[in-house]
Amino acid sequence: MGIGDDCKESAQCQLALGPSAECRSLGWDGSFCQCIDGAHEVDNRCYNTSKVGERCVVKNNCRIEGGPTLTCDASVCVCPRLQHGSSDGLRCLEDRHLGDRCFEDDECVTTNSQCMGICKCRVSYVADEKKSFCLRVADSIGDMCTEDLQCNHFIPDSECSRSGECTCIDGYHPGPQGVRCWRSSFLGESCGDNNECLVKPLPLAVPYNDTRTQCVDEVCRCADGYEPDESGRYCKDSSAARPTLGACFLLLAAAAAATWARV
Repeated sequence: MGIGDDCKESAQCQLALGPSAECRSLGWDGSFCQCIDGAHEVDNRCYNTSKVGERCVVKNNCRIEGGPTLTCDASVCVCPRLQHGSSDGLRCLEDRHLGDRCFEDDECVTTNSQCMGICKCRVSYVADEKKSFCLRVADSIGDMCTEDLQCNHFIPDSECSRSGECTCIDGYHPGPQGVRCWRSSFLGESCGDNNECLVKPLPLAVPYNDTRTQCVDEVCRCADGYEPDESGRYCKDSSAARPTLGACFLLLAAAAAATWARV
């Protein structure tokens, strides 16, 4: 008994075609052996149908309409070599790598890539130097990285440190939000923005905000309320260096007492 043969009960069909067969009534035309919905016939036997990426028991479970012959590898239906399944599992597509011509996103096999005439990395990702992977782009200083281009793609004058974190290159430091590297200018040096001005020493690996300095007439100077110390490298609180009114009164009183003592 095979597909299309007359039957009265499903058991008759299943005996010959397997458990995925049934005796299906077609009305006045009678009842015939057929594979159940979600199954198909191979060599006069019914197998549950699995598309690309779905579980399988034997190779004959794997099938896509009008597609190539699939295989069952590690209990999963897979496409032939150098092909991969579409996102819906109903087609096998040729593998397309970064830089290859393409017509749809599903063709691009590199993780986090998309088709834009050729396979490219998606927004917020950048291709590694070997064009083999799409790497996450850093948003701020301190983000993890493996290559310099992850850092300087959005943050100019930055690089990937040996510790695997984005840092500013020599001569630059991160600003208050850590999303930009500013040229490092010290007291008395030229500048174009307050964020460029700082004092020594300072932590250059973390976002930096020095409120003691400012850029005045394109030169880094101490901000209001501060003044250079003796070395000229730091800005100290100018109010701490000046005696208060009470201190002045005590000094004058002490001087007067000393004068009267000598009379």
